[in-house]
Amino acid sequence: VAERERQESRVEEVQREKGRAEVQGCTFRPDTAKSGRSFQRVHQLDSASAAGLSAAPVPRGFHETRQRLRTAGENQRIQRLNQEDRLGRLAPQEPPASARGSSR
Repeated sequence: VAERERQESRVEEVQREKGRAEVQGCTFRPDTAKSGRSFQRVHQLDSASAAGLSAAPVPRGFHETRQRLRTAGENQRIQRLNQEDRLGRLAPQEPPASARGSSR
């Protein structure tokens, strides 16, 4: 059991070393100059919302999706109410008139 644990720890250490070697040799440097416009737009909105001037931006199609989900929820609610009404509710029933008179 101890031998197997040592072997597993060696395998894990080898995998970690391989990962470190891959990252160390990485030469990827993203070109952030092209994202300057979007970076500035986001930070302008942050400063505007901090000043209380406007709300945070929403993703494209957000309002349409929100409305679609609200409509679907309302349709499900109506369908559930119709299902409950279809099943009916039991109301307390009065005993027949002949049973009322004979109970004396």
